[in-house]
Amino acid sequence: MPRTELIVGGQKSGKSRRAELLARDWLAGAAGREAALVATGQAWDAEMHARIARHQRDRAERVPGMATIEEPRDLAAVLAVHSAPHRLLVVDCLTLWLTNWLMPAMKEHEQKKASSAVLESAGCSFSESAFAGAGPGDTGQQRDRPGRDSAGRRRACLCRCAGHVEPAGGSGLRPRDFDGCRPAFATEMKKSVYSRWWMRGAAALALCGLAASAAAVPLVAPQAVTDDRGRTIELPRNPQRIVSLLPSLTESVCALQMCDRLVGVDRYSNWPASVRKLPVLGGGIDPNIEAVVAMKPDVVLLSRAARVADRLEALGLQVVVVEVNSQQGVHKALARLARLLGVPEAEAEKVWREINAGVDAAAQSVPASAKNARVYFEVNRGPYAAGPQSFIGETLARLGVRNVVPPELGPFPRLSPEFLLRANPDVIMMGSRSMQVASSYPGWERLAAVQHRRVCVFAQDEADIIVRPGPRMAEAARLMARCLADTLGSAK
Repeated sequence: MPRTELIVGGQKSGKSRRAELLARDWLAGAAGREAALVATGQAWDAEMHARIARHQRDRAERVPGMATIEEPRDLAAVLAVHSAPHRLLVVDCLTLWLTNWLMPAMKEHEQKKASSAVLESAGCSFSESAFAGAGPGDTGQQRDRPGRDSAGRRRACLCRCAGHVEPAGGSGLRPRDFDGCRPAFATEMKKSVYSRWWMRGAAALALCGLAASAAAVPLVAPQAVTDDRGRTIELPRNPQRIVSLLPSLTESVCALQMCDRLVGVDRYSNWPASVRKLPVLGGGIDPNIEAVVAMKPDVVLLSRAARVADRLEALGLQVVVVEVNSQQGVHKALARLARLLGVPEAEAEKVWREINAGVDAAAQSVPASAKNARVYFEVNRGPYAAGPQSFIGETLARLGVRNVVPPELGPFPRLSPEFLLRANPDVIMMGSRSMQVASSYPGWERLAAVQHRRVCVFAQDEADIIVRPGPRMAEAARLMARCLADTLGSAK
């Protein structure tokens, strides 16, 4: 039975400690269990980004096996993707985030009323001054946390599972035992804050997306789509069995909340974690045809690089070819998949808006000293670089930096090591596998970026995020923005 806990509180209110205790107990309860913290904090600047990264490292050391999922915007989507019977999800929900980020269009008194409804539905009461300093103008700030009024008095409440209210001793809302949020698909509920909250506060919980995560997206009839071969495909009914042979397509299917329909993937599809348990059907370019057919899929999704589309169709399978090289291509791919699979197009638009807004937020975090810096991004050994026309190049442009690769070379040109030496970029970005070869390039040590330690080497899981044109594009932008802040935060 999936388990989700919601912890709401202000800064230094003990939320993280409570989350770690919950995770430690859960992991120790049985073998094969997983735990993850869904962090709703937004990295508005380099300082906040560094703080979040530090918290992640410290948490991983204190509770081995506890993962962190950064999701400052769409809780419903992340819970739908990651909920599983063996996994505990702890949602760390800052009260300021509840009021400012989820309800940006509301006036201040409306925000207070709506936020009160969320917590009061769990039996927690508090004074209006608990939300002092949480008005629309304070979005993203680290001062004036909820729980402090203008006189500096601390009025907060501690809502315990037993159902009574006690004053808290810290600064801000401190519901350390506010740990009873389970989605509606839970079949059993204790007669404590779990059942009381859900039955009395389902409408209020919808404010933070939790209620929406309890059920799958309502499907509509599939529509005809034209794939990137120019062929028109229309499924007779909503597909129950989907095979995806490209990581970005796998992630897009899951972002549209159709992850449970996947029955097989390529060997490189590894996110979200649930897909790692699916049958692996070979590579994206050269999948095992017999294994694909054995899955009896309603539809097979693959890229133009795959050489098996015609053979799969000859065997009676529905095949859709999707090729994405640009950010606009990501948008179109999401819309096309939604129509094909019978997902409302509004859901695809919602996913795209979240991606787009996330990239914009990452751009705002880039320090002024990094603007117009000349950047080289190596996608793979070869070396293959990301040109300005690629989705990576477009992200770099939105971050306010310049690409040293000329646009006429195409989206992902293969270059010579000598090109890099002539270009002499201010910052170099690449994955750890590329770095193993790049350090032997002729003249590598003479590059200004190397001499001034402006080389960002992304771990493999980070490189996966960046090089996949899909729903994690905003996270990719944050990784690149962090690189720019770390290397050029003070001066070029």
